[in-house]
Amino acid sequence: MNREIEELFQQAKDGNLPEDFDRWELSDKDNWSIAHTAAMHNNLPKGFTKWKIFNNMDWSVAHVAASCGNLPEGFDRWGISNGKGQTIAHIAASCSNLPEDFDRWELSDNNGWSIAHVAASRGNLPEGFDQWDLADNVGQTVAHVASENNNLPKDKKSF
Repeated sequence: MNREIEELFQQAKDGNLPEDFDRWELSDKDNWSIAHTAAMHNNLPKGFTKWKIFNNMDWSVAHVAASCGNLPEGFDRWGISNGKGQTIAHIAASCSNLPEDFDRWELSDNNGWSIAHVAASRGNLPEGFDQWDLADNVGQTVAHVASENNNLPKDKKSF
């Protein structure tokens, strides 16, 4: 990697990129871009739109931001997915980074696992969740997943 690109990566990490920066796709040998670095360090500018830049691990900039809890308020591109069908919401749910008002529980990966399945496995479904019968490709419901992981609410005795 040349010196200029190394400096840009450091600026992205430190949050010191120029205000008019537009070379977000610049990347290293693993396709880890300037945008991925800025997302990881919560340094993407307001109004950033290049969420679909992917790296060699098939993670977009939005996947990285979701995993780090760095998605902007009002983010609405939850359905961006990688080759396995993991959406931004899947990553956010697995890392307990979904916003309180999240309502796209039905989004599913290639195996039919919905966001609700992921949240149920982690024990972070919101209070009042009511889509317990949502099923994956083999018929496993959100309630089954929650029960298997000891995350079924006390008021829901059975499924």
